[in-house]
Amino acid sequence: MQLAKKSGGHARAIFAWVCLGMLLSPFSALGHQVEFKSPAAEMHFTEGQPIIVFADLFDSNNEHGIIACPPGQTVNEMHGVPGPASCSGGGTPSGWPQFQVLVDDLVQTDSVTHDTTVRGTTNFDHNMNPDPINFNRFSVTGLTVGSHKIKLRGRFAPPPDSDGATQDSAPINIVVDASPGGRTMLDLPADVSGPINWNNSIVIGHGHTITTSGAVSIRNTLVIGLGSLTTSGISGTASSLDVENCVFEATGAIDLSLTGGATVNNNEFRSNNLLTFESSNPDAAPIITLRGNSSPTKFFQGNRAAAGRVVFANTRNWLIGGNGDDQSNIIMGPRSTLYLEEGASNITVRGNYDHHNYRGGWSQGFNLSFSCDNCSGGSNSNILIEHNLFRGGSWPVQDLTGEFRYNLVYGYGHTWLRSAESGALIHHNLFAPEKGGGSLDQGVWLYGGETGIQITTVRLIIEQDQLVRATERIGWMHTGLQSA
Repeated sequence: MQLAKKSGGHARAIFAWVCLGMLLSPFSALGHQVEFKSPAAEMHFTEGQPIIVFADLFDSNNEHGIIACPPGQTVNEMHGVPGPASCSGGGTPSGWPQFQVLVDDLVQTDSVTHDTTVRGTTNFDHNMNPDPINFNRFSVTGLTVGSHKIKLRGRFAPPPDSDGATQDSAPINIVVDASPGGRTMLDLPADVSGPINWNNSIVIGHGHTITTSGAVSIRNTLVIGLGSLTTSGISGTASSLDVENCVFEATGAIDLSLTGGATVNNNEFRSNNLLTFESSNPDAAPIITLRGNSSPTKFFQGNRAAAGRVVFANTRNWLIGGNGDDQSNIIMGPRSTLYLEEGASNITVRGNYDHHNYRGGWSQGFNLSFSCDNCSGGSNSNILIEHNLFRGGSWPVQDLTGEFRYNLVYGYGHTWLRSAESGALIHHNLFAPEKGGGSLDQGVWLYGGETGIQITTVRLIIEQDQLVRATERIGWMHTGLQSA
């Protein structure tokens, strides 16, 4: 991924992003929808690497998807037991919607399935919905260097289950770059362990992994092919960490425990990295996890992450973003979220843009979360979240800890802010809807017996039919909650 730096100050940049999103992402509540979840327009990739496409496909006849049988047959009753569907006459069930990917108006072949069409699932979950819901992945390979027009072609179930329509998405452009010249080539023949010092290099991993110890320095380097969909590319410990001006592409996740200082600045974590997403699990697929309670102030600034969670776990003393536009992190794409968990403390999150490309198909979508299913939450000690834009999740802010001020929360699936730790301070924020973004079940929802919550100087922009529900449920009835 390659995105232009923002300019002109955080406030102007944030509202420019909002206006751009409103112009470029129309979202109809009626009929069929065929949209890109990933990649986004103008993202960059290196020649020879796959472009991983995720599609959002919705049929107004059944937003969860349709499992259909041949004419004259019906899907057999499952009696609430999850598993593969079967047809009454012994025919083969088919899953809908289906889709194709076209590049420069040519239908592509998926490099994983070796088919031109990705079909919907024919399995049911325990709710008797298709399983997984809206999980539409396609791998494109073999594109030449240059700019390419890419679009999706959605196909919908024939009558009587739907209308048999075919619908194309709006096209986007992506760019395939030549491999950078003038760099040292490191072609790994085996796994590597110990200190790392890569500078001005191209690292080709061939699926091998890096287990670090000692100092880790990776600068001005293109990293390709470390790890796998199920194995981290880089993991271990680091007595010092310096990762700057690097591109990570088609590579597994990074998971490091720090015992000293850290600078992670101006890197690209591209949308085609090796991440195993689950549409029903918001905690799956972190792209980078940073741990460790070392004393020095650590920096995560100016990075671009196009897929996967950015996680700070059991760690402290971080500045995520900063005062200048060149320090802002842009996190946007599938499961592109920021997590502060496992007692994370002494952390400032300032001036960042986080857009979780959610649209309701992948369950439980957050933008900023302080908890996960298998971990404890963040610490209430010196957590400051300010001057950020959070856009597009189901519950954009989840289990808030610390102080939350001067932020714009734009769009929602259900609720702008859901739950907080006792003593949280929420003030001078703007909560605004994104057209078609979901139904506002609550504005700010506190349901866990929290006490000492303070909410002051908050602006809610709510569509008229949602006004009563939002204000009735914002949580002013909870013990210790203050409002103004």
